[in-house]
Amino acid sequence: MTQRATTAKIAVDAMGGDFAPQAVVKGAVEAAHEFDIEVVLVGPAEIVQKELSQYDLNGARISTQPAEEVIGMDEDPVRAIRQKRDSSIVVGMNLVKKHKVSAFVSGGSTGAVTAAALLTLGRKKGISRPALGITFDSLAGPVLLMDVGANSDCKPQNLLQFAQMGNVYMQKIYNVTQPKIGILSTGEEDT
Repeated sequence: MTQRATTAKIAVDAMGGDFAPQAVVKGAVEAAHEFDIEVVLVGPAEIVQKELSQYDLNGARISTQPAEEVIGMDEDPVRAIRQKRDSSIVVGMNLVKKHKVSAFVSGGSTGAVTAAALLTLGRKKGISRPALGITFDSLAGPVLLMDVGANSDCKPQNLLQFAQMGNVYMQKIYNVTQPKIGILSTGEEDT
Protein backbone atom coordinates (compact mmCIF):
# COMPACT_ATOMS: atom_id res chain seq x y z
CA MET A 1 0.00 0.00 0.00
CA THR A 2 1.42 3.40 -0.97
CA GLN A 3 1.34 6.20 1.48
CA ARG A 4 0.06 9.55 0.31
CA ALA A 5 2.45 12.49 0.68
CA THR A 6 1.54 15.04 3.29
CA THR A 7 -0.46 17.85 1.76
CA ALA A 8 0.01 21.47 2.74
CA LYS A 9 -2.70 22.85 4.99
CA ILE A 10 -3.16 26.59 4.42
CA ALA A 11 -5.35 28.98 6.42
CA VAL A 12 -6.95 31.71 4.32
CA ASP A 13 -8.49 34.93 5.62
CA ALA A 14 -11.93 34.66 4.05
CA MET A 15 -12.62 38.32 4.86
CA GLY A 16 -9.36 39.80 3.54
CA GLY A 17 -9.07 41.79 0.35
CA ASP A 18 -11.30 43.22 -2.30
CA PHE A 19 -14.56 41.39 -3.01
CA ALA A 20 -14.26 39.22 0.09
CA PRO A 21 -15.60 36.74 0.94
CA GLN A 22 -16.90 35.86 -2.55
CA ALA A 23 -13.60 36.13 -4.43
CA VAL A 24 -11.59 34.59 -1.59
CA VAL A 25 -13.84 31.54 -1.26
CA LYS A 26 -13.92 31.03 -5.02
CA GLY A 27 -10.13 31.20 -5.14
CA ALA A 28 -9.80 28.82 -2.18
CA VAL A 29 -12.04 26.24 -3.86
CA GLU A 30 -10.08 26.51 -7.12
CA ALA A 31 -6.73 26.25 -5.30
CA ALA A 32 -7.87 23.23 -3.29
CA HIS A 33 -8.69 21.46 -6.56
CA GLU A 34 -5.78 22.63 -8.68
CA PHE A 35 -2.95 22.29 -6.18
CA ASP A 36 -4.23 19.42 -4.05
CA ILE A 37 -3.94 21.42 -0.83
CA GLU A 38 -6.11 21.57 2.25
CA VAL A 39 -7.64 24.99 2.88
CA VAL A 40 -9.02 26.34 6.15
CA LEU A 41 -11.23 29.38 5.53
CA VAL A 42 -11.12 31.75 8.51
CA GLY A 43 -13.96 34.18 9.09
CA PRO A 44 -17.49 34.66 10.42
CA ALA A 45 -18.95 31.15 10.37
CA GLU A 46 -22.36 31.97 8.92
CA ILE A 47 -20.98 34.20 6.16
CA VAL A 48 -18.23 31.78 5.12
CA GLN A 49 -20.54 28.73 5.17
CA LYS A 50 -23.15 30.55 3.09
CA GLU A 51 -20.56 31.46 0.47
CA LEU A 52 -18.98 28.00 0.52
CA SER A 53 -22.39 26.32 0.04
CA GLN A 54 -22.54 27.75 -3.50
CA TYR A 55 -19.79 25.39 -4.65
CA ASP A 56 -19.65 21.69 -5.40
CA LEU A 57 -16.49 20.83 -3.48
CA ASN A 58 -16.18 17.49 -5.28
CA GLY A 59 -13.55 16.13 -2.90
CA ALA A 60 -11.79 19.42 -2.26
CA ARG A 61 -10.48 19.51 1.27
CA ILE A 62 -11.89 22.75 2.65
CA SER A 63 -12.87 23.42 6.22
CA THR A 64 -13.78 26.53 8.16
CA GLN A 65 -12.49 28.14 11.34
CA PRO A 66 -14.83 30.62 13.01
CA ALA A 67 -13.57 34.16 13.60
CA GLU A 68 -16.39 36.59 14.18
CA GLU A 69 -14.50 39.88 13.87
CA VAL A 70 -12.94 41.56 10.84
CA ILE A 71 -10.14 44.12 10.79
CA GLY A 72 -10.83 46.92 8.34
CA MET A 73 -8.23 48.44 6.04
CA ASP A 74 -8.63 51.81 7.75
CA GLU A 75 -8.00 50.55 11.30
CA ASP A 76 -4.78 51.10 13.23
CA PRO A 77 -3.08 47.69 12.81
CA VAL A 78 -1.60 47.19 16.28
CA ARG A 79 -4.68 48.49 18.09
CA ALA A 80 -6.96 46.31 15.94
CA ILE A 81 -4.87 43.19 16.60
CA ARG A 82 -4.96 43.82 20.34
CA GLN A 83 -8.68 44.67 20.48
CA LYS A 84 -10.05 42.17 17.97
CA ARG A 85 -8.70 38.87 19.28
CA ASP A 86 -11.44 37.00 17.38
CA SER A 87 -10.64 38.59 14.01
CA SER A 88 -9.91 36.44 10.97
CA ILE A 89 -6.30 37.71 10.93
CA VAL A 90 -5.56 36.97 14.60
CA VAL A 91 -7.32 33.59 14.53
CA GLY A 92 -5.51 32.60 11.33
CA MET A 93 -2.13 33.60 12.73
CA ASN A 94 -2.84 31.60 15.89
CA LEU A 95 -3.49 28.52 13.74
CA VAL A 96 0.07 28.89 12.45
CA LYS A 97 1.44 29.36 15.97
CA LYS A 98 -0.33 26.21 17.18
CA HIS A 99 1.01 24.25 14.14
CA LYS A 100 -2.52 23.49 12.96
CA VAL A 101 -1.69 24.94 9.52
CA SER A 102 1.55 25.48 7.60
CA ALA A 103 0.80 29.03 6.49
CA PHE A 104 -1.70 31.86 6.68
CA VAL A 105 -2.68 33.95 3.65
CA SER A 106 -4.59 37.23 3.74
CA GLY A 107 -5.45 39.90 1.22
CA GLY A 108 -6.53 42.14 4.09
CA SER A 109 -4.69 44.89 5.91
CA THR A 110 -0.97 44.42 5.33
CA GLY A 111 -0.17 46.32 8.51
CA ALA A 112 -2.53 44.12 10.55
CA VAL A 113 -1.11 40.90 9.10
CA THR A 114 2.45 42.08 9.80
CA ALA A 115 1.54 43.20 13.33
CA ALA A 116 -0.27 39.91 14.00
CA ALA A 117 2.74 37.93 12.79
CA LEU A 118 5.09 39.89 15.04
CA LEU A 119 2.84 39.78 18.10
CA THR A 120 1.78 36.15 17.65
CA LEU A 121 4.78 34.42 16.09
CA GLY A 122 7.57 36.74 17.16
CA ARG A 123 10.81 37.42 15.31
CA LYS A 124 13.66 35.16 14.37
CA LYS A 125 16.70 35.85 16.52
CA GLY A 126 18.89 38.49 14.88
CA ILE A 127 16.12 40.01 12.75
CA SER A 128 15.06 43.43 14.00
CA ARG A 129 12.05 43.95 11.72
CA PRO A 130 10.14 42.06 9.07
CA ALA A 131 10.17 42.84 5.38
CA LEU A 132 7.42 42.09 2.89
CA GLY A 133 8.68 40.49 -0.27
CA ILE A 134 7.19 39.95 -3.71
CA THR A 135 8.53 37.86 -6.54
CA PHE A 136 8.12 38.28 -10.25
CA ASP A 137 9.65 36.84 -13.39
CA SER A 138 12.12 38.79 -15.48
CA LEU A 139 14.11 37.98 -18.62
CA ALA A 140 17.05 37.09 -16.33
CA GLY A 141 14.96 34.85 -14.08
CA PRO A 142 13.02 35.26 -10.83
CA VAL A 143 13.34 38.55 -8.94
CA LEU A 144 12.52 39.15 -5.28
CA LEU A 145 11.81 42.67 -4.04
CA MET A 146 12.15 42.96 -0.28
CA ASP A 147 10.45 45.53 1.92
CA VAL A 148 7.68 46.49 -0.47
CA GLY A 149 5.97 48.94 1.83
CA ALA A 150 6.21 47.69 5.39
CA ASN A 151 8.92 50.04 6.60
CA SER A 152 9.18 53.77 6.00
CA ASP A 153 12.33 54.47 8.01
CA CYS A 154 15.04 51.84 7.61
CA LYS A 155 18.46 51.86 9.21
CA PRO A 156 21.48 50.32 7.43
CA GLN A 157 21.23 47.24 9.70
CA ASN A 158 17.62 46.70 8.54
CA LEU A 159 18.65 46.85 4.89
CA LEU A 160 21.44 44.34 5.53
CA GLN A 161 18.98 41.96 7.21
CA PHE A 162 16.48 42.34 4.36
CA ALA A 163 19.27 41.41 1.92
CA GLN A 164 20.22 38.40 4.04
CA MET A 165 16.62 37.20 4.25
CA GLY A 166 16.15 37.69 0.51
CA ASN A 167 19.39 35.85 -0.20
CA VAL A 168 18.28 32.81 1.81
CA TYR A 169 14.81 32.89 0.23
CA MET A 170 16.18 32.91 -3.32
CA GLN A 171 18.61 30.09 -2.51
CA LYS A 172 16.05 27.87 -0.78
CA ILE A 173 12.93 28.55 -2.83
CA TYR A 174 14.31 29.29 -6.31
CA ASN A 175 17.63 27.40 -6.09
CA VAL A 176 19.62 30.49 -7.09
CA THR A 177 23.09 29.72 -5.77
CA GLN A 178 24.43 33.29 -5.72
CA PRO A 179 21.60 35.81 -5.87
CA LYS A 180 22.50 39.31 -6.99
CA ILE A 181 21.61 41.89 -4.37
CA GLY A 182 20.99 45.59 -4.95
CA ILE A 183 19.27 48.55 -3.34
CA LEU A 184 16.44 50.50 -4.92
CA SER A 185 15.28 53.84 -3.57
CA THR A 186 11.85 55.37 -3.96
CA GLY A 187 13.21 58.76 -2.97
CA GLU A 188 11.63 60.97 -0.39
CA GLU A 189 7.92 61.08 0.34
CA ASP A 190 5.91 63.52 2.44
CA THR A 191 4.17 60.83 4.51
